[in-house]
Amino acid sequence: MAIQNRGFEVSPLSAKQIKNAAKAIRIIALNKGFIGQHGKIDVVGLLEHGLYALSLSNPNAISYEIVEDAALPDAEAKTFPDKTILIRESVYNKAAEGDGRSRFTIAHEIFHSLAHCNQISLCRASTFQTPAYKDSEWQANTFAGNLLFPDELVEKYENYSDEEVALYLGISVSCVRVRRMQYHKN
Repeated sequence: MAIQNRGFEVSPLSAKQIKNAAKAIRIIALNKGFIGQHGKIDVVGLLEHGLYALSLSNPNAISYEIVEDAALPDAEAKTFPDKTILIRESVYNKAAEGDGRSRFTIAHEIFHSLAHCNQISLCRASTFQTPAYKDSEWQANTFAGNLLFPDELVEKYENYSDEEVALYLGISVSCVRVRRMQYHKN
């Protein structure tokens, strides 16, 4: 059995469960003022303030650290079992400036910190035979896409070009295309 460089095998989650988690985080973000007029979510603000406040009552609070790029030579960011997210300085700065890929990376790591930290130390690497719904990377990517471009915004911006949507929401054109494809597939 060949190992595929995907993620770790984790507890199964359906796309619907992940969408619901993204909706819940968007509600928190909206209540904390981290969603703008076009529906763009401020993932950096959410990371800096919202998740901290969300986890204050939790003894295993989520934390993050901005590190020099050289400290993470093989990853843009990484989440550890203690719920610490390490983010390359260049990725963090680009996300703060609105770069879609970097914003996606932060959203992706937020999901790992919320859903996978209690499982990672017990996990094995996923393989070609691992169903997507049990793959930590598929789950985190699904969450990030839904957090940044949820179904209601896919509908709202149906008649806009991919480039316009990417600009309004601060996401990559690739994210727009993938989310639109997923939405219309269902």
